[in-house]
Amino acid sequence: MPETLITRRTSARAFPANCEFGLRVSRRFSEFNAEASPQGAWRLRVDVLVGYQVDPNVFLYQRKTDPSEGVDQEDVFVGVCSPVDIEDYPAGAPSVDPGDDTGFYRMADIDIMTRNRNKLDRLWEDILLDLTELITTMTNICELEDPVVLEIGDLGSSSSSSSVPRTLLRTAPRALPVVPTQAMAMPRLILVETSDDEGLPVGVTFTNTGGSVDPVTLYWCAREASEFELRVYPESHQVKLLGVVGGVQTTAGISHGYRAIFNYRREGVAHCVQIVGEW
Repeated sequence: MPETLITRRTSARAFPANCEFGLRVSRRFSEFNAEASPQGAWRLRVDVLVGYQVDPNVFLYQRKTDPSEGVDQEDVFVGVCSPVDIEDYPAGAPSVDPGDDTGFYRMADIDIMTRNRNKLDRLWEDILLDLTELITTMTNICELEDPVVLEIGDLGSSSSSSSVPRTLLRTAPRALPVVPTQAMAMPRLILVETSDDEGLPVGVTFTNTGGSVDPVTLYWCAREASEFELRVYPESHQVKLLGVVGGVQTTAGISHGYRAIFNYRREGVAHCVQIVGEW
């Protein structure tokens, strides 16, 4: 089952800092898929296996009802969702709100059959481009321009307002990254949520074993996989995975859910591991 990994991370000027998004997608054509086959029917199935910081239900459908019958309905694949579609439309089935008659909803898979194999190939290429564009767009949304500060009304004669003219419109200097430990509670543990590395399987838990300053570093170790260590740098929103075996050393951005995704090679084999904090 061929799989495709789509990931993207922003720069340090993003908010939250270094936000990262990703999708792991599987693609399967019908087994007898030669272009010259006389069967006259080809099938494509696409499944989103993992959504990192993204709801995996990224395929937009519309449920249409035949007005002449009033009961017959057809679910039609529309395309890959935009970030706004993910916010606006429910997953699994259309909204039950009587005021929403669009019939749009989202799913994590598509299963399509056509009479033309070339058309199916082009469809897959378009879907892959659209999925990549979705991740790119969500990542770019994290990038905020420097804030424009406006003062509205009389702020009084406090020291904070007296230092800035009341009518001033200006671009503020870029703020320093917010330290996650101040913005959220420390997780009780960090869990390996998805993994294709037998040395670091799903279910392994890392616990905080201490830290240091300059820069602030939190060390997390796992009893079930003692050859691995996590180092969390809260001031820069970074987390590093280190491994004694195979020289693993990879860094990822960490979100306010203590989520991160690592793509690395260990002993020459590529792996993908996703972690998440638990409270």
